[in-house]
Amino acid sequence: RMYAIKKQQEKQIEWLSKQHGSYREIKQDDFFNIVVRDKGGSEDVVVHFYHADFERCKIMDSKLQDLAPMHMAAKYVKVDVQKAPFLVDKLKVTMLPCVVLFHNDVAVDRIVGFDDLGNVDDFPLELLRERIEVGLSGEELQ
Repeated sequence: RMYAIKKQQEKQIEWLSKQHGSYREIKQDDFFNIVVRDKGGSEDVVVHFYHADFERCKIMDSKLQDLAPMHMAAKYVKVDVQKAPFLVDKLKVTMLPCVVLFHNDVAVDRIVGFDDLGNVDDFPLELLRERIEVGLSGEELQ
């Protein structure tokens, strides 16, 4: 039991050192350093591709801002699509908001629009958290 507690504390320290628990904007040039583990990135990264003028992007932004401190296991960042044409093209981001989930350097899932969240603007934060956790774990949605 003590070993498990110690391992969890070590994990918390590692996450904090990698800025888990916060939600911030990154530039296109910083993307690979954050996502790729060999370059010091995190195991699980949630990347929100957004446009500043889109209302639903603002809603998703607000939800992710609230969720980041509650879900320390993943690093939360956002990328302005107008400033990241290479990433938008490479990751085939065609609809906004788009949240791409990375696990061990690989895009394992994405949340496009609000379809997976009840297709309503006032979806519960817990629904988004569950959707992200399931997406990062590789489990099938039920």
